[in-house]
Amino acid sequence: MAASSPPCPLPAASATPERNPFRALALSPMPATPSSPPADTDGSRAHLLAFALPAAEQLHRLADSPDLTVLLADRDGLVLAAIGHLAIAPGSARMEAIAGAPGGGAGLCLAEPIATRTRGLLGLADASARLSHGGVVSLLSLLRTTAELIEHRLTETAPGGCIALHLHSHPELLGTPLEGLVVFDAEGRLLASNRHARRLLALPTEAEGSTCLDCVGQPWPALRARLGRFPAPLLLDGRDGQTLAALVRVVGSVG
Repeated sequence: MAASSPPCPLPAASATPERNPFRALALSPMPATPSSPPADTDGSRAHLLAFALPAAEQLHRLADSPDLTVLLADRDGLVLAAIGHLAIAPGSARMEAIAGAPGGGAGLCLAEPIATRTRGLLGLADASARLSHGGVVSLLSLLRTTAELIEHRLTETAPGGCIALHLHSHPELLGTPLEGLVVFDAEGRLLASNRHARRLLALPTEAEGSTCLDCVGQPWPALRARLGRFPAPLLLDGRDGQTLAALVRVVGSVG
């Protein structure tokens, strides 16, 4: 009897496992076939699909292999879309149950978290199991880059009335998907951030709700006062002594 394929490697647990849905997914596997997918009561799945599906489709085109399937799942690992070789109906399987599934399961499954307010998982499943080490490394890089693009897009689609801080150590990268992006609500509490911002500011993944002062070292009134008055970037202190250039904008503004 052939040995079963290994399960998808899931993202590592954070320092605060009780608030990390990815750790919950890794430690408490859910049924492979949900009896009935839970209702999308808060609209988070629809929001994730709207902004992540185009990037997932582009990932499949770039991977350029008939044996690969791109998987998009919600924060609980429930597959919302499968693009490619594996025929998986939306809501019919959990991501961690796909590798080694009987009747044509995946031989390799890679997963990358989409760590924003609308959380999810982006995965790649290979039905051939013939990928070289170099091929796996290339796919991991492509997977991670796509997840970063999705995070940036989801972060910049925060509700109206919010204020976004675009930041980077290289000012010429402001306004690109490589920038850090943090979004504060009307009271100056952190609403969302992308991974580049968390790295530049040394923020934990679970920093939502933190004050503007705690996140970027600036009092909220001072940051709000820059709106529409200071077109030049604000200079902030980042991690390891880095100086960061930052632009303050109302969410949805391009000027």
